[in-house]
Amino acid sequence: MTSFGSITEECGLINGSNFPFIPGLPDDIALLCLARVPLRYHHVLRCVSRRWKALLGSEEWASCRQKNNLEESLIYALCRDNTTGRNCSYVLYPEPASRCWKLHGDVPTQFSEKKGLVLEALGKKLYLFSNCGFPGCTTGAVYCYVPSANKWEEGAPMAGRCYFLSTVLDEKLYIIGGNGMSIVDQQSLDVYDSHSNSWSSNEIQIPLNDIVKVEQDQQ
Repeated sequence: MTSFGSITEECGLINGSNFPFIPGLPDDIALLCLARVPLRYHHVLRCVSRRWKALLGSEEWASCRQKNNLEESLIYALCRDNTTGRNCSYVLYPEPASRCWKLHGDVPTQFSEKKGLVLEALGKKLYLFSNCGFPGCTTGAVYCYVPSANKWEEGAPMAGRCYFLSTVLDEKLYIIGGNGMSIVDQQSLDVYDSHSNSWSSNEIQIPLNDIVKVEQDQQ
């Protein structure tokens, strides 16, 4: 009969760095095999072992998928359940066989019942913030979703405002105009730099009452 001690030892080896990703294969070959698994099955891969879970959130994994043209583009949508009043997200996978909207999960607790949420893609992450419909509920909280790790992280907070316009340009996130705690916010923009994980504020000398966003050729 197998003892509890031997089972524990075996589990430790499987999760340890000395145990191969796939028994019988070098790790570099195993990485190429695992990288070909479609995104919609990655949550299953994360359940195999702690080492597999760490691999899927690593730069090595992202680099391998990129170099071998295995990256997949997903479409995310924010929704609000009219029955519960809670926010959630849906995702659309690219494969024709499974091209349908699927429930992705709840948004961070602080935003679970907030109105006017905004989602922007910057690099390989999604940034979520509130563009609430009246100044009394302004918040500077920012959350970042990391698809490779399948988790939300708290981001660098921005100045609280509402009725603003957001866009991504040249690998930076812009929050433009809107109403905040003072009239100054109506004539300013905040810029987020993901490399330094920080915001900077700049005044704008032109009226922002009727500003619109137009995207052409990804610009």
